[in-house]
Amino acid sequence: QFQITQNELANIIKQLSNALVCIKKRNIIHRDLKLENVLVNKTETTHGKCVYTYKLSDFGCACQFFNNKSLQMCGTPEYIAPEIVHYQYYDFGVDTWALGVMGYEFACGRSPFSNKENKNALERIRSYSEFKSISEPLQRSNCDEEFIELMKRIFEKDVNKRISVEDILN
Repeated sequence: QFQITQNELANIIKQLSNALVCIKKRNIIHRDLKLENVLVNKTETTHGKCVYTYKLSDFGCACQFFNNKSLQMCGTPEYIAPEIVHYQYYDFGVDTWALGVMGYEFACGRSPFSNKENKNALERIRSYSEFKSISEPLQRSNCDEEFIELMKRIFEKDVNKRISVEDILN
């Protein structure tokens, strides 16, 4: 099984958060953030250490946002934020939610909204009500309390209370 250290995970989240801040400054919402849309570049230093750089790709679902919140359903089901599933207006918070799903996948090896019964991911997101319902795999994966608290703030169903990508960097 693939294992990733807490430091590596923090580095991935930091780099992707920086990328999201960059596109947000240009009023762009990615809307299809997922592992498959992250490019990884590996470079080796002169001392033999590997350095990884992570970049966003596939902006096919992206849109420019000018305070006119969107209602369009788009993205990959397991990464879609609740406000999209509930056909509510949304903004940059959907990318923060998807970043959380990716962090969760790195930490636990699976999506927070997948299950053994193959229940529809959109239905699981639609019925999602609180972080406690998805927190057990994070605790079993020996994630530190700071990371679990970050995931709790990312998986805030109320987009107005959800942590911003800028605050993730802090």
